[in-house]
Amino acid sequence: MGTFGHNPADIVQGARGDAMVAYLRRFIGKRLPPGSEIAIALGLTGQAQASEEIRRLELAGRLEIERRPGSRMLVAIDSGRGSGYPGDTLRRVERDPCPRCGTRGDLGCSHRRAA
Repeated sequence: MGTFGHNPADIVQGARGDAMVAYLRRFIGKRLPPGSEIAIALGLTGQAQASEEIRRLELAGRLEIERRPGSRMLVAIDSGRGSGYPGDTLRRVERDPCPRCGTRGDLGCSHRRAA
């Protein structure tokens, strides 16, 4: 159980987590709105609760957020339903050459897994 008498995993996988993911889907590749705006849109108690829910979803691997000074950008969403929806994510591809053979992993290096 969490600090406030609930299991954090239930929130991440439950209706509130799903509602947050559905709302944030429109911001993939864009700057996230302020926590107060997210709280109003989802009927949460305030900015702190919205930020905490985002943090929990991120720790659970359902969101990938790039933090910049003064802003957050949503990079990817995992629907939490296994395969996800087509087009939900932007994938990061390792493009550095392998130090052993000089070939990139996405081009067939056998020392690294492909993206």
